Amino acid sequence: MKKGSLLLMVLSLSTSLYAQTNDFTGSYNGTKPEIAMELLILPGNRFIYSLSYGAVDQLILGNWKVEGQKIFLQEQRDDTEPFVVYGRNNEQLKKGKLFIFREYAQNTGIGFSFTDTFTTDSFKLLNSSTQSYFNHVNRLNVISKPVTSFFLSNPIRGTSGRSAVYNFNPPTEWNEFLLLYDGNTDRELFTASFVLKENVLYSIGPEQNESRFGAKEALPADFDKIYSRAALGRPESISLPDSLDNIHTYHTLKPLKHFISVLHIPETGAYFETKDNDIASPVTDNVNPASNPQKKRTVKKKQ
Repeated sequence: MKKGSLLLMVLSLSTSLYAQTNDFTGSYNGTKPEIAMELLILPGNRFIYSLSYGAVDQLILGNWKVEGQKIFLQEQRDDTEPFVVYGRNNEQLKKGKLFIFREYAQNTGIGFSFTDTFTTDSFKLLNSSTQSYFNHVNRLNVISKPVTSFFLSNPIRGTSGRSAVYNFNPPTEWNEFLLLYDGNTDRELFTASFVLKENVLYSIGPEQNESRFGAKEALPADFDKIYSRAALGRPESISLPDSLDNIHTYHTLKPLKHFISVLHIPETGAYFETKDNDIASPVTDNVNPASNPQKKRTVKKKQ
């Protein structure tokens, strides 16, 4: 055998062995009693990381790279706006504009205004900053004036009074809105590093300490479809049943503009102030309670 051919064979064998010992692609279940976690490291330098604890569910997508014996994960995020708004024309709603807030009550700094033009003193808190309970759904029906525009504000951490403001101008025929809050946009981008030893994945901490995450298992056969579905992001429309199981379609409403401003929001007089108040009290002339056929549900915050 020629010397060059022997060298090539040795190099190929070494490369093959290195790839086998550093093949991170697989499924890893890192679930613990207090948190459910699963990590799919996919071919093509992609990963899906899902975790669930308490009332929080997160699905993180991103890219990975291998350096030496370690793999580094970096989240890739397209959706950066916290407010997700959908709307429709509800023919059964004879008067006003109905705003349905879902999972907002833990975000006690968020303000809401339905003035035609922006003013810094037109906002009120959705939820009281002193509340110890939160509702899953809150309803607000504005009946005394046409609503051509509305604003949502989100306080910027580490600043004094500065808020990110989002302005929405809905089609005139829309009179019911579903407003969701995406808490993922508030957190920093996810990064992590791992090492694989004897088919067990270990996370690497800030002090380079290693903690067992989970054993390597085969990827699901349809992992490409799983990733594609997860990567779709926010849908352009959603269909939901009402209390009579009739299906209604809501269409996305993008903000007209987004800007930073110093707002003057009173600490008292929130739209939803008490644990049983999942329908806004008529605290101003512009607000009346919306009909709510469902039983009120409250969940106590963990102390």
